[in-house]
Amino acid sequence: MEKDGGGILIKLGYVEWDSEIASTHVVKHVLMKLGYDVELKAVDAGVMWTGIGAGHFALWPPGYRTPRGLL
Repeated sequence: MEKDGGGILIKLGYVEWDSEIASTHVVKHVLMKLGYDVELKAVDAGVMWTGIGAGHFALWPPGYRTPRGLL
């Protein structure tokens, strides 16, 4: 993998469901290998969606893109 993230910080919010914990950590690992700095934050579902809408989180790892189109 080519590292081109340049140390950019990506914040990932996730809900503490078994499937989301696993997928979020996989996404974190891949992003770090690409050179990004990654910050994880476990939150309730409502807080996660509010955080995405407000731009506090880049995406929800199960595969939904944000309106901002990051990643």
